[in-house]
Amino acid sequence: MSKDWNQAYANNKTPWDKGAASPALEEWLGKEKNVFRGKGIVLGCGLGHDVRLLAKSAKEGNKGNAAEGILEVTGIDFSQIAIEKAEALRSSALESYLCTDFFEYAEQPDQSNSYDWAFEHTFFCAIPNELRNNYVDCLVQLLKPKAFFLAIFFIQDPKDLAASASSDGPPFKIKREAIDAYFEEHFEIITAYTPKQHYKSRPYGSEYICLMQLM
Repeated sequence: MSKDWNQAYANNKTPWDKGAASPALEEWLGKEKNVFRGKGIVLGCGLGHDVRLLAKSAKEGNKGNAAEGILEVTGIDFSQIAIEKAEALRSSALESYLCTDFFEYAEQPDQSNSYDWAFEHTFFCAIPNELRNNYVDCLVQLLKPKAFFLAIFFIQDPKDLAASASSDGPPFKIKREAIDAYFEEHFEIITAYTPKQHYKSRPYGSEYICLMQLM
């Protein structure tokens, strides 16, 4: 990865960290069922806000809660500093954190077909375009057959011609119609929509949530 993520956390230059879990994930957990069960992984977890929300939802075990069947949720990140901070904020025995390179982690033989589900929140937009096909291959490697993948993508505004012409990033936003091209070979997209809930700093329509299942 070209960006020094650890240095960014060391310098507190982390504009992507909003200090709370994704509102879109919280919205989704409030209405979806029977997806997050068993062992899961959160990609690019940062300080672990989304990991803690998932673990909290599982612990509460409310009737109909999408996360009530979670047995374990592991957050991974490139940054050792981020992982150390996430560990310090741990609130449940269901949580675990690991500092690792996602691409190297997926290639470890003992991690093949390890997870029942995966979640990512704008991690895909943090990697250069040339690594995105590799990202999909690595994700497939980690997941069990028929596993679920919930993703919140950072969407490029089609009216933003400057963003269309520029490769500067991260973030590297993605066009909504390009999502299928990356994932359709291995995943069935079950549902996809623009979440109503979002961070105040991200306007409505800048995020897109997709639930997929490995074929």
